[in-house]
Amino acid sequence: MGKQGQTASMDRDQYAAELADELPTDDDELLAIAAAAIGELHAAVIAGDLTMAEQAAQRYEACIWKWNGGTFFGSSGDETATGNVIGRHCRAEPCADVGSTRSVPCRGRRRSWSTG
Repeated sequence: MGKQGQTASMDRDQYAAELADELPTDDDELLAIAAAAIGELHAAVIAGDLTMAEQAAQRYEACIWKWNGGTFFGSSGDETATGNVIGRHCRAEPCADVGSTRSVPCRGRRRSWSTG
């Protein structure tokens, strides 16, 4: 990993550590906070608020970091890894079938079309 990658990793861990200090230790509470952060991230993206989106993403990652013992290492290693458990808990429910094996996630998106 190059110097820039190391700096980004340190920043990510540093943000997660700072935010994790304020998070509960209970797994169910962490799941609830992570799910709320995903909802906030979605709202921020729809509103075009990049600052709010980044803060929500950092809060989500802090939940993973804390539950994973203060590290991101191995947090997505297998199906039982913290990042995957939280990810499954927070994923959007399918709301539209687009074929026999695929569906479209439903997060209350609105699409506007421009015919220019």
